[in-house]
Amino acid sequence: PARFDARGSSTEAGRRIIAYEWDWNADGAYDCAQTEADSSQCITTAILPFGVAEHQYTRRGVATGGLRITDDVGRVRTLLRTFNVR
Repeated sequence: PARFDARGSSTEAGRRIIAYEWDWNADGAYDCAQTEADSSQCITTAILPFGVAEHQYTRRGVATGGLRITDDVGRVRTLLRTFNVR
């Protein structure tokens, strides 16, 4: 599986990230959600730390995925990335 690590993400000074949401195919539907208290929705082949998720792509080629990050005062940041699946 492809591993995505968002632990290097940042928020405004003094804030902390409380949720990561992963959109594996950039369709606007978040497929995997992690909170500080519960990362179980994102478990695939291993138990991963908060901010890390895995997804098994079934086709090789170019893919686009999204990430939404929420901080402890409800501010949300989103980003899309395009990458090669080998």
